[in-house]
Amino acid sequence: MNILVTGGSGKIGAAAIRELLGHGHQIIATDVRAGEAPWETRLVDLQRFDDVRKLMEGVEAVVQMGNLPGFSRVGDAEGFANNVVSTHNVFQAAFDAGVRRIVNASSIQSYGFIGPPQTTAAPLYLPVDEDHPLRPQAGYPLSKAMTEHIAESFARRVPSLSVFSLRFTAVRRIESDSSRVSTTRTKTKAWWNWSMGGSLGTYIRVEDAARLIRLCIESGRPGHTPLNAVAVRPLRPWSVEDIVECYGEMPPFKRPLVPDDPLLSGERARELLGFVAELPPSVTAPVPTPV
Repeated sequence: MNILVTGGSGKIGAAAIRELLGHGHQIIATDVRAGEAPWETRLVDLQRFDDVRKLMEGVEAVVQMGNLPGFSRVGDAEGFANNVVSTHNVFQAAFDAGVRRIVNASSIQSYGFIGPPQTTAAPLYLPVDEDHPLRPQAGYPLSKAMTEHIAESFARRVPSLSVFSLRFTAVRRIESDSSRVSTTRTKTKAWWNWSMGGSLGTYIRVEDAARLIRLCIESGRPGHTPLNAVAVRPLRPWSVEDIVECYGEMPPFKRPLVPDDPLLSGERARELLGFVAELPPSVTAPVPTPV
């Protein structure tokens, strides 16, 4: 397929391009800045609709990674406007051009349980799956939730549209067990929320994130499908004490978990696409104590 990848100079976008090229797809890469990759990158501001529309000529699928990954440099007002307008422009231009396969970059932050203490609420249950309501309280999580509303609205308009919203957790490069966070307890909310990547202690390797993007594009599954993008293990084993310390309460378990299970469920991606985030070769699965 001829695939447009926005945000192609970013960590996930560049990895997605390498993955797609490696499986025989043709790529049009775009971003607001040129990366160091060997492919050509078209410099386009996705907030300019006419420029986005020109990108769609001959395109069969779109990977929309062209959002700000956080608002610390620009503030909530500018960041929110950028992410929402850019995403709507991409969907509208794709719709006008007859493109019927789109992958949209969302975030687990849209669930509302990640961030500074004043902008978090405890999950309603664990592990968090895609049926958990989106309850954002800050600008960036709200912008990602809005991109999913955009995706859903176009899927209602075009029943044949295949669109996945990937709720990425912390995207990392984990090569071995020594790369994972130490199991030494650190008794602070700041550690749980930020040192753990702001992700309930979960992560996904960038190579696996790219593979999930490709599987979504190739599936053609109709409708809007949100998916958690998460590895099969957390950054470090969690404990009930960790969770209570962070949120002041212990959400109920939806199913039995052990401390080396992720608190974010990746079961839907496995069931629908056969996707399982691979462990690095040097990592072996432990046999932890059930909770």
